[in-house]
Amino acid sequence: MYLNYLIILKLLSQLTYSCVNADFTPGSMQHTPIPLPNLPAEHLIRYLNTFPQVREHCVKNEDCLRIIRSNASTNSLNDEFISTLDTLTACWGHELDCDANKRFQTPTCPGEHHGWVQSKTAQVNTFYNQ
Repeated sequence: MYLNYLIILKLLSQLTYSCVNADFTPGSMQHTPIPLPNLPAEHLIRYLNTFPQVREHCVKNEDCLRIIRSNASTNSLNDEFISTLDTLTACWGHELDCDANKRFQTPTCPGEHHGWVQSKTAQVNTFYNQ
Protein backbone atom coordinates (compact mmCIF):
# COMPACT_ATOMS: atom_id res chain seq x y z
CA MET A 1 0.00 0.00 0.00
CA TYR A 2 2.86 2.35 0.85
CA LEU A 3 4.40 1.62 -2.55
CA ASN A 4 1.14 2.72 -4.21
CA TYR A 5 1.34 6.08 -2.42
CA LEU A 6 4.94 6.54 -3.54
CA ILE A 7 4.04 5.72 -7.14
CA ILE A 8 1.12 8.17 -7.11
CA LEU A 9 3.27 10.88 -5.51
CA LYS A 10 5.99 10.30 -8.12
CA LEU A 11 3.47 10.51 -10.97
CA LEU A 12 2.00 13.72 -9.57
CA SER A 13 5.43 15.27 -9.15
CA GLN A 14 6.40 14.31 -12.73
CA LEU A 15 3.17 15.80 -14.05
CA THR A 16 3.77 18.96 -12.04
CA TYR A 17 7.37 19.12 -13.26
CA SER A 18 6.30 18.81 -16.89
CA CYS A 19 3.72 21.58 -16.41
CA VAL A 20 6.23 23.90 -14.78
CA ASN A 21 8.88 23.29 -17.42
CA ALA A 22 6.61 23.29 -20.45
CA ASP A 23 7.99 25.35 -23.30
CA PHE A 24 5.25 27.13 -25.18
CA THR A 25 5.96 28.85 -28.47
CA PRO A 26 4.24 32.21 -28.99
CA GLY A 27 0.83 31.80 -30.53
CA SER A 28 0.65 28.05 -30.07
CA MET A 29 -0.89 27.96 -26.61
CA GLN A 30 -1.68 30.35 -23.84
CA HIS A 31 0.49 29.59 -20.84
CA THR A 32 -1.46 29.67 -17.62
CA PRO A 33 0.31 29.62 -14.29
CA ILE A 34 0.04 26.57 -12.10
CA PRO A 35 -2.98 27.12 -9.89
CA LEU A 36 -2.28 26.93 -6.20
CA PRO A 37 -4.84 25.16 -4.06
CA ASN A 38 -6.86 27.34 -1.71
CA LEU A 39 -5.14 26.29 1.51
CA PRO A 40 -4.18 28.06 4.71
CA ALA A 41 -0.59 29.29 4.53
CA GLU A 42 0.62 26.66 7.01
CA HIS A 43 -0.74 23.95 4.72
CA LEU A 44 0.38 25.66 1.52
CA ILE A 45 4.04 25.49 2.52
CA ARG A 46 3.65 21.75 3.09
CA TYR A 47 2.00 21.41 -0.31
CA LEU A 48 4.88 23.31 -1.93
CA ASN A 49 7.42 21.14 -0.10
CA THR A 50 5.66 18.05 -1.43
CA PHE A 51 6.15 19.39 -4.96
CA PRO A 52 9.60 21.06 -5.07
CA GLN A 53 9.28 21.95 -8.77
CA VAL A 54 6.12 23.94 -8.04
CA ARG A 55 7.81 25.63 -5.07
CA GLU A 56 10.82 26.56 -7.22
CA HIS A 57 8.52 27.99 -9.87
CA CYS A 58 6.51 29.84 -7.23
CA VAL A 59 9.58 31.45 -5.62
CA LYS A 60 10.48 32.93 -9.03
CA ASN A 61 6.94 33.91 -10.03
CA GLU A 62 5.55 37.20 -8.76
CA ASP A 63 1.90 36.18 -9.28
CA CYS A 64 2.41 33.07 -7.20
CA LEU A 65 4.14 35.03 -4.43
CA ARG A 66 1.29 37.56 -4.46
CA ILE A 67 -1.23 34.76 -3.90
CA ILE A 68 0.84 33.39 -1.03
CA ARG A 69 1.26 36.87 0.50
CA SER A 70 -2.49 37.39 0.35
CA ASN A 71 -3.09 34.00 1.91
CA ALA A 72 -0.43 34.60 4.59
CA SER A 73 -1.87 37.99 5.53
CA THR A 74 -5.33 36.53 6.08
CA ASN A 75 -3.71 33.90 8.29
CA SER A 76 -1.69 36.43 10.33
CA LEU A 77 1.66 35.32 8.95
CA ASN A 78 4.33 37.89 8.26
CA ASP A 79 6.70 38.59 5.37
CA GLU A 80 9.30 36.36 7.00
CA PHE A 81 7.15 33.46 5.84
CA ILE A 82 7.44 34.66 2.24
CA SER A 83 11.15 35.49 2.41
CA THR A 84 11.98 32.03 3.74
CA LEU A 85 9.59 30.19 1.43
CA ASP A 86 12.43 28.41 -0.35
CA THR A 87 14.06 27.25 2.91
CA LEU A 88 11.05 26.18 4.98
CA THR A 89 11.04 22.46 5.64
CA ALA A 90 7.57 21.86 7.07
CA CYS A 91 6.09 18.52 6.08
CA TRP A 92 2.91 16.50 6.52
CA GLY A 93 4.47 13.64 8.45
CA HIS A 94 4.28 10.73 6.02
CA GLU A 95 7.36 11.74 4.01
CA LEU A 96 10.45 9.58 4.49
CA ASP A 97 12.68 12.52 5.45
CA CYS A 98 10.12 14.35 7.62
CA ASP A 99 11.49 15.42 10.99
CA ALA A 100 9.03 14.80 13.84
CA ASN A 101 9.37 18.47 14.90
CA LYS A 102 8.44 19.72 11.41
CA ARG A 103 5.38 17.54 10.77
CA PHE A 104 1.90 19.03 10.61
CA GLN A 105 0.74 17.44 13.82
CA THR A 106 1.42 14.39 15.90
CA PRO A 107 -1.62 12.20 16.37
CA THR A 108 -2.70 11.28 19.85
CA CYS A 109 -3.62 7.69 20.32
CA PRO A 110 -5.92 7.02 23.27
CA GLY A 111 -5.74 3.76 25.11
CA GLU A 112 -3.00 1.26 25.61
CA HIS A 113 -0.31 0.49 23.08
CA HIS A 114 0.56 -2.94 24.45
CA GLY A 115 0.41 -5.87 22.07
CA TRP A 116 1.18 -3.88 18.94
CA VAL A 117 4.25 -1.78 19.70
CA GLN A 118 6.72 -1.14 22.53
CA SER A 119 5.79 2.47 23.33
CA LYS A 120 3.52 5.40 22.46
CA THR A 121 6.31 6.87 20.31
CA ALA A 122 6.52 3.61 18.38
CA GLN A 123 2.73 3.71 18.01
CA VAL A 124 2.92 7.15 16.37
CA ASN A 125 5.80 6.02 14.13
CA THR A 126 3.76 2.98 13.10
CA PHE A 127 0.89 5.31 12.20
CA TYR A 128 3.12 7.28 9.82
CA ASN A 129 4.87 4.22 8.39
CA GLN A 130 1.71 2.36 7.43
